[in-house]
Amino acid sequence: MSTKPPIIASNEGDTSRGTLLEGAGPSTDASDSSTPCSESKSESSLSVDELTGQLLDEDRPLFERYRAMFALRNRGGAAAVGALCRGMLEGASALFRHECAYVLGQMAAPEAAE
Repeated sequence: MSTKPPIIASNEGDTSRGTLLEGAGPSTDASDSSTPCSESKSESSLSVDELTGQLLDEDRPLFERYRAMFALRNRGGAAAVGALCRGMLEGASALFRHECAYVLGQMAAPEAAE
C-alpha cells in the first residue's frame, strides 16, 4: 500500500498557520502512475453507456467518476457529449459540474452547444 506525504494547507500562502492534512497528496508508490486523466484498460473496454453510469453514480469514489469523465472526453462523439452534459446538469457537486463543463469545452464539440 502506498504512503502519501502530508500536505500543508494554508491561508493565502501563510504557512505559519497551516494545517497538516494526513494522507493527502499524490501517491509515492512508483508503480502507481494512474491519474484520473489516464484511461485504464478497464475504461477502454467499457461502452459509453457504462461510462455514463460511472460518471453519474454519486456513490462511486470521485476518482472513478473523473476517470469516466476523461474516458468520455477521449472517446468523443455525440453520446459522450450527451453524457457529459448530463453530468454538468445533474451533478450534486458544483466542482464536478464545473469539471464536466470544462471537459466539454476541451472537446469543442458542436453537439455541446445544443
